[in-house]
Amino acid sequence: MVLSKTIVNCFTRKSVYDKMLEEKVQRTLVELREKAQVTQKQLAEALGVTDHTVRNWEKGRAEAELQLWQVKAMCKVLKCSLDQLPDRFKLHN
Repeated sequence: MVLSKTIVNCFTRKSVYDKMLEEKVQRTLVELREKAQVTQKQLAEALGVTDHTVRNWEKGRAEAELQLWQVKAMCKVLKCSLDQLPDRFKLHN
């Protein structure tokens, strides 16, 4: 019984940590977009996705899976460096 509680606690801690990381990604993306005075629709158009997709990234309902050209476009539109973007974006070839 003790072992199962330990395993459950380990998974609980991981999910709390993952949630904290997701919230940071969401907050950072929203902050960058608002600082650049860019709407969700404008960002979406620059990245070739829908504004619904951007909204889902910002709400934590989906994780961005971007190609390199989209990352470059995001930096340009948001007027930020690559280092300022959240680290949890997935890159696709």
